[in-house]
Amino acid sequence: MSAIPSGLFNVVFRADLAHLPPDERAATIGATVGRFAARNLPLSWMVGPSARPADLGATLQAQGLTHNSDALGMAVMLPTAHDARPQSADLTIARVGDAASLRQFVDAMGRGFGASQLINDAFFDLFGSLGLGAEQPWRHYIGRLGGAPVASASLLLAAGVGGIYNVATAPGARRRGIGTALVRHALREAREAGYGVGVLHASAEGAGLYRRIGFEEYCTIGWYGRPAPVVTER
Repeated sequence: MSAIPSGLFNVVFRADLAHLPPDERAATIGATVGRFAARNLPLSWMVGPSARPADLGATLQAQGLTHNSDALGMAVMLPTAHDARPQSADLTIARVGDAASLRQFVDAMGRGFGASQLINDAFFDLFGSLGLGAEQPWRHYIGRLGGAPVASASLLLAAGVGGIYNVATAPGARRRGIGTALVRHALREAREAGYGVGVLHASAEGAGLYRRIGFEEYCTIGWYGRPAPVVTER
């Protein structure tokens, strides 16, 4: 739970309510939703493979939450990830290492996702607070065309896998293989760091990009939530 009025920053995940009888399960969900509602905050509830019970999504809907979308949970063995496609000659990829490049990263990501300045600033503060040093588990990459930042991707090295996140390309630079190039770059770094598996979650529309790299589907991740409040942009 955060003070940021976005479902990206107010999330419930890995909920295990299987040990509760149905009435207590419903009461627990209601109390959790109520905590966010009392602060007029949106809520995203992620239902992945570790969530229990198996029908948790239906129970959330019965408690008034909306089923917003599903994502595909995908994984690839890094030694078998396809890594031969050449990238555009005018594309450079660099790792974020300071506040100035972090700002470029979140701005490129924001353009790719169509995010507001409020969300961009929130990610800037979040990633800056987690640290940008070489020893940190988060690694962020900027794709530049002619020196201009146009794309983003992040790699999280943790739990024995390399997680790919924040893959976005600004509208004017799409369909040139830039997002693919950033994902391949991040996977190479994960492999060189000794990791053998890459994971991510993708929309049905974006899954084709990852299949071409070698990712396969292993699960579905459902997103449920309550609406965001109306806020004034700063």
